[in-house]
Amino acid sequence: MAIVLLLVGAVPSAAGAANAPYDSSLSAVQYNGEPSVLWQGSDGGLWQISWDGSSWSAAVEVPGTAGALASAPSAVAISSDLEVFWRGTDGGLYASIWDGSAWLAPAEVPGTAGSLTSAPSALAIGSDLEVYWRGTDGGLEEAVWDGSAWVGPDEAPGTAGSLASAPSALHSGQDVNVFWAGSDGGLDEVSWNGSAWSGPAEVPGTPGMAASAPSAVADTIDSSLDVYWRATDGGLGGSEWNGSAWSTPGEVPGTSGKLAAAPSAMQGTSTLDVFWRGGDGGIWENSYDKAWAGPAEIPGTATAPTVPPVSVSLPVPPVSSPGNHGSPGKERRVRTMFKISWSWSRAHTRLVAIQARGVPSDGSLSITCVGRGCPWDKLAAPRRLVPRLLRSLAGRVLRAGDRLTIAVRAPNMVTERIEVRIRYGVVPKARLLRA
Repeated sequence: MAIVLLLVGAVPSAAGAANAPYDSSLSAVQYNGEPSVLWQGSDGGLWQISWDGSSWSAAVEVPGTAGALASAPSAVAISSDLEVFWRGTDGGLYASIWDGSAWLAPAEVPGTAGSLTSAPSALAIGSDLEVYWRGTDGGLEEAVWDGSAWVGPDEAPGTAGSLASAPSALHSGQDVNVFWAGSDGGLDEVSWNGSAWSGPAEVPGTPGMAASAPSAVADTIDSSLDVYWRATDGGLGGSEWNGSAWSTPGEVPGTSGKLAAAPSAMQGTSTLDVFWRGGDGGIWENSYDKAWAGPAEIPGTATAPTVPPVSVSLPVPPVSSPGNHGSPGKERRVRTMFKISWSWSRAHTRLVAIQARGVPSDGSLSITCVGRGCPWDKLAAPRRLVPRLLRSLAGRVLRAGDRLTIAVRAPNMVTERIEVRIRYGVVPKARLLRA
């Protein structure tokens, strides 16, 4: 298989707001009556944009946070403060506080070093703070600020080994509900009624639906409890609890293929708003007020290509094999040419477009993805459907360390395979695999 990879890079500039790094899931919060969105930047810092009632601010980095974050953040408003939590580089729970006039220096919650294996989820109940995360045994861990000191961490009974994603916690009525994606891709839940935990239990109809951590929100428009997630087709999936039953999981119209990471939902003053990171590295928003307004990208948040194309050619040498009568001969081998365009920002690489030429008329193509950032496991199509399959991959986002294996097969021909490794902050590396 003769393969040419056209590798187009997009590395954002370091400081400009228009090209600020959008590298992870994000956290949306209502603060002082307006939404703010915070995320982990490609420099490991905490970045923020805010809505002032008429326009979005430029992206700014919280002072003293560069290199501090090892996960997406979780933001919560309490009294006049905005408190933001994240997993630190030592696996501990860290926080920084905006007191209304300045950011306080980040500090680690005592006793949490090495205990987090996911992003945290924070919620405020009165003057108390509760923060949840996936622990080292895959269980749901919790730490509580009781107004004077931190208590915990403690694990919710029966949750060890249950979490396959970061959790999302919600205070609803007298209860605390915590959701996460389970090992079967379903939505799991535990509830605290003020004295004891119940669950975990799976939300009906959700196995195989969630391709990201969930985001739970109290929907005051429909008087329901809503949970959103990235669906397997890259759309915004969700289900709602109306007080007596869960709705059938569905997808918000017009969002298929739009999400590159987990969403973050918040109840605003008059609308329910959901934010996420798109395949172009920008921040997207959809608002609900008895109807969805339609997804739109926040201006100035998309990354822009700055690196010229780089071509990599992998020639295929002839391979000798015994002929019909034992004499030396040549095996018939598939010979296909690929052109793949990429853009990337540190840990994340977006597949802009992929084309294939020379797939045999009776052949087929498959693409397998292995790694924690993979948006699919294995996709395959016969020759006539290969263009459709390749078009469906446009905009998919991969993480550093992910590995693609592209194989072209045809009857009575030697299958050829190419392996593409996604790397941190540089062009993906491709090599031809022996049959």
